[in-house]
Amino acid sequence: MRVLRAKAARKALAYYKVAHGVVAPYTLLVDGTFVHHALVTVKTPLAARVEKLLGRDVRYAVPGAVLDELRALGDKCADALAFCQRRCAILSTPKGCATAADAVLHLVGDANAKKYVVATHDPA
Repeated sequence: MRVLRAKAARKALAYYKVAHGVVAPYTLLVDGTFVHHALVTVKTPLAARVEKLLGRDVRYAVPGAVLDELRALGDKCADALAFCQRRCAILSTPKGCATAADAVLHLVGDANAKKYVVATHDPA
């Protein structure tokens, strides 16, 4: 079953490479909900799972608003906050972004000029 998921990820990445120019090394723009869910519910380390799907040359990035959101959630998300501070490059976002979701949408923009791969657990 895991091979099928990796195969599906390779197919999706091949599509985005051809259609939109997203190529390795990937910059994974993570959201706090994604990191929290991955650390709490999944038994394998997050970095190992990401490397299995995207390859070894993955750079993690997180908007500053996501870190503020994780700090506001308190001890419940302390592990996710520690992961983001330790492994991710912190991207600045303008003051007009009220929420973490707005910050992610602002960084991606209309055309995703910096070719981010977005990882979130939010339904929207």
